[in-house]
Amino acid sequence: FMFLASLGFTLYVFIARGRWKRVRAEEEAKYYALLLTCVFLLVAWNVWHSDLGLGWAGALRSAFFNVLSISSTTGFGSGDYDQWPLFSKMLLAMLMFIGGCAGSTAGGVKMNRVILFKRIALRELVQSFRPSQVFRIKLNGVAPDERVFVTTSFFIALCFAICGAAMLLVSLFEPQLDSLSVLGCVFGTTFNIGPGFAAVGPTDNYSFLGSDTLVLLSFLMILGRLEFFALLVLFVPSLWKRY
Repeated sequence: FMFLASLGFTLYVFIARGRWKRVRAEEEAKYYALLLTCVFLLVAWNVWHSDLGLGWAGALRSAFFNVLSISSTTGFGSGDYDQWPLFSKMLLAMLMFIGGCAGSTAGGVKMNRVILFKRIALRELVQSFRPSQVFRIKLNGVAPDERVFVTTSFFIALCFAICGAAMLLVSLFEPQLDSLSVLGCVFGTTFNIGPGFAAVGPTDNYSFLGSDTLVLLSFLMILGRLEFFALLVLFVPSLWKRY
């Protein structure tokens, strides 16, 4: 059910209406399922080869549940993934950033933006050497307007900028935290995951943090859930004017 809720709900509308051509053209759900499968297998292999004593079956079960919980931003944990190797934790951090699909209950930047950004980056890379080459970027069988490409790139750049600034502030407010704890604080709240890493991992909580840090992280939770634009526009007075 965590996986089903992290898929775009419009996909279920297409299935209910029998629009099978549109369902077959769905790229976001396919790439999302492929990503989760790859990360799940990598984490299970990495945990199995660690000294946790879980065994192959235990590693599969723990990786399967926790990968789905993190990627769907559900926030549950069936074990202490802070004990996992660093490689597995970095994969979980990547899933925190990506989140689920557009139009789902999940947080994160969403899979459709990641797909578009990859294709935009490829186009810009090729056109920097072959400026006359024409690209037609499509997603789910549809070619979005050029404005969508600009908005997608800006959103991801803004996300990195906000997370970077928030990490600097958290490290200033909480000098006792290590870098992984700071990353966990910011990613866990901005992308609405809940648990983070290290000091704010799945077996800990945020109660020991100072009031300034808690206010900042509360702001990040609202900011991430509203996907930045709706809240940040309040801080741009030039947009308050009537036209």
